[in-house]
Amino acid sequence: MKKLVSVLLAFIILGSVLITSCFTGVLAETAEEENDTAELMGIDNPESMEKTVTLSVSGFRKNGNGNDQKAEKYSMYAGQELKLKTDSGKTVRWNSSDETVASVVGKNRIKALKAGKVTLEGKAGSKKYRVKLTVNGYVTASTKKVSMKVGSKKTVKITFPHTGTVYWHVENPNIVRAAWDQKGFKNNVVKLHLTGLSKGTTYVTVTNNLNSDKVKIKVTVGEGSQKSKKEKKKKEEETTSSKAKYRALLIGNSNYSRNPLPNHKWDVTAMKGLLTKSLKTKYSVNDKYDCSAGSILSAIRSTFSGAKERDVSLFYFAGHGGAYDGALYGVDNKYVYPSQLRDALLGIPGKVIVILECCHSGSMVTANGSDSPEETGSPDDFNRAIVDAFSGYTIPIVSEDDEDSLKANTGELRESKFIVLTACKKYEESWNWWYYDPSRVSQSFGTFTRTLFNGLGCSWSSGIFQGSAPCDSSKDGVASLGECYSYVKKHATGVNQQMGGYNVQTCMYYGSKNYKLFQLKR
Repeated sequence: MKKLVSVLLAFIILGSVLITSCFTGVLAETAEEENDTAELMGIDNPESMEKTVTLSVSGFRKNGNGNDQKAEKYSMYAGQELKLKTDSGKTVRWNSSDETVASVVGKNRIKALKAGKVTLEGKAGSKKYRVKLTVNGYVTASTKKVSMKVGSKKTVKITFPHTGTVYWHVENPNIVRAAWDQKGFKNNVVKLHLTGLSKGTTYVTVTNNLNSDKVKIKVTVGEGSQKSKKEKKKKEEETTSSKAKYRALLIGNSNYSRNPLPNHKWDVTAMKGLLTKSLKTKYSVNDKYDCSAGSILSAIRSTFSGAKERDVSLFYFAGHGGAYDGALYGVDNKYVYPSQLRDALLGIPGKVIVILECCHSGSMVTANGSDSPEETGSPDDFNRAIVDAFSGYTIPIVSEDDEDSLKANTGELRESKFIVLTACKKYEESWNWWYYDPSRVSQSFGTFTRTLFNGLGCSWSSGIFQGSAPCDSSKDGVASLGECYSYVKKHATGVNQQMGGYNVQTCMYYGSKNYKLFQLKR
C-alpha cells in the first residue's frame, strides 16, 4: 500500500488523509485455501466434501469358491482419500490397477487423483480383498453433446461438489450463448442454460479453478424453422418499440481489514443522487456497501436479472483494485477477477455501462499498457487489446473498407455492448481523500468520481445538477462518453495536486465516444 508520507503529515494538521485504492504485498486469502465453501461466480455452495471416507471390505479365501466372490464397488471424488477397513488382523498389502487414477499412499489408504476407474486388490495371509473404485472429477456435466435449433434453449446440469469456483467459456459466442441459472446450486448441481444464436458447431467448456479440471460440451446448432424466424423478428420489433429500463448497481467498499477507504460511502451516495435526481431518464438504483467478493457477483445477478435487450445496466464499483490485474477486492480480502466480472456482465442482455473507481482499473480495457484509441492511433489495435484483456475473445485484423470481412469478424465487444470508464491506467493508482473532521466527512471523495461530478456540474452532497456541465463541450445537455473521458483525463491529476499530492491519474475508456452516457436535465 503506497502512502505519501510528507503529504500525510501535512494533512494530519488539515484533518484530511490520502490513500491508494489497491493492495500490494501480502496476497489475500482465496476461497479454495479455506476449503469451507464452493462458489459458482460467487454463489455459496453449502455442501462440503469429506477429506477421508471409510469403506469396510470383507475378505475371501484364495482357494475355493470364494475366489469368485464379487468385488466391493465404491465411488468417490478426486482429492478424497479412501480408508479401507478389513476383517483381517494382519497388515493388508494393496495395489492399484492404475496409479494415475488412484494411488496407494499408506497402510490401508488410497488417494483419488483424477476421474477414472480402477481395481484395488489386497492380500493378507490367505485372505484376498478386491474393490472396484470409480473416481469422479471435480466438475461433471449431465451430457457432453447438445443439439438444438436457432432460437431454442437447452439446459445442461453441472455437478460441482467441492470448494472453489467453476466458470464457463464459449469457443464461438456467435453460435451459442451460455448463462448460469440465477437460482445457483441445489444439491451440488447448477444449471447451465444454452441459447442457439446461429447455425454451426462450437464447444462450451466448464472449468474448476481448484485444479483446472474441466468438462467440454459439444453444441451443434441447426437452422430454425421459418416460423421461429418470423416469431423472433416479431419479438425483436416488440422489444425495440418498448421503453428501455435503466438499472444501476453501486458498490462502495470501505471497511477493509487492511487499509480502509472511508470515502467510498460518499462516492456511492453522490452517484445515487446523480442517477435518481439529475438525469432525464432515472435509474432504479441498488446501492450496497462493504461487499465480499461473492456478494459482488451475487448482487450483479440479482440487480440485473430482469434486463432485456432494450435496457441499460450500469455497474459502479469503488474500492480496492488489484496490482496489476485490476481484480476487484471484496472486504473479505478475496478477489473478483476480470474474467469473473466479464462473465457476470456478459450474461446481461442489452447495453452494459461499467464505471470503476479503483487502482489499476485500466487493465479492464487495455492490454500491455496501451491507451485509449486516439492515443494508440489505431482503432483496430485498440479493439484487439480490449478483446484480449476484457473478454478473452480473439478478433482477426480486418480492413475498414472490406465490409463483408468486418461483419464476419464482429464480436460482442466490437459491437459496443460495453461502455467502460475507469479511474486510471493499468499501471496507475487511483487516489482517495477523506476528512476526519465530522463536519466535513461528507466531503470525502475519490479523485476520479469527484472529477466526473465536477465535469457534470452536479452537487457532491446531493448529486443534483446545478444547471451547467463543464464537460458538455457541445452544449447539447448530454455528457457523452468521449466528453466525460476527456474532462476527467484532463482534470483528475489537477484535483490531486490541489489537495497536495503529485500523483498522475489518467482516465481510460472503451466504447463509442458519441454514446450518450448522461442526459442531464436542463
